[in-house]
Amino acid sequence: MLSITVVRSGPLFDGRADRKLKQMGDEIERRVSILGASMIRTELSHVLRHETPHYRLMNEAQKTPAGWRIWDSDVIYGNWLEGTGSRNFPKTRFKGYATYRRTFAQIERRAQVIAESTAAEFVKGMN
Repeated sequence: MLSITVVRSGPLFDGRADRKLKQMGDEIERRVSILGASMIRTELSHVLRHETPHYRLMNEAQKTPAGWRIWDSDVIYGNWLEGTGSRNFPKTRFKGYATYRRTFAQIERRAQVIAESTAAEFVKGMN
């Protein structure tokens, strides 16, 4: 009579793979957010007409319980500068710079490259 024993071991069976996947997702979010905040600040340095560095530098990547985000630290005039505030047109002629809305597509395009390179690093580390 033939007897076969199967031993399940390794990252896939002991939970290490799940932990690594979560770490990889967190790292991708972190890298994309940091790059995105930098892209926002760069764009603001081009569009703000009478720039003081305060608003530009308040735009940052921040880790929250829900994940990473790019935000302007709730600067009170941020919505007005973006063009989404209640004081924009028709109350004033200023329609906003739409920096976040315009830069979002650029961040998304770069996110794919960041995700692929980060995933490759994590897969290499798993072997």
